Amino acid sequence: MWVLPYARVPPPDAPVFASTDHALANTPVRTTGKGLIYVSLEQTVTVGADDFYQIHTGEFIRAADVKQIGRQLGVHYV
Repeated sequence: MWVLPYARVPPPDAPVFASTDHALANTPVRTTGKGLIYVSLEQTVTVGADDFYQIHTGEFIRAADVKQIGRQLGVHYV
């Protein structure tokens, strides 16, 4: 069993970046869109004074753009 934190993304069209380098350069690959958006927070990455969450392989979002609200449980089957 694993636990993965998740969060709500309040700002509409929050930028999503391919890497933390792209985030620091402010060059998003897409946005989250509008509406009630939730993301899984796979890992936290700190670069200098900036914090980011990896939300998927090759996708990062600024920590300031999310509001962590809980954890989801999952089961890993072998």
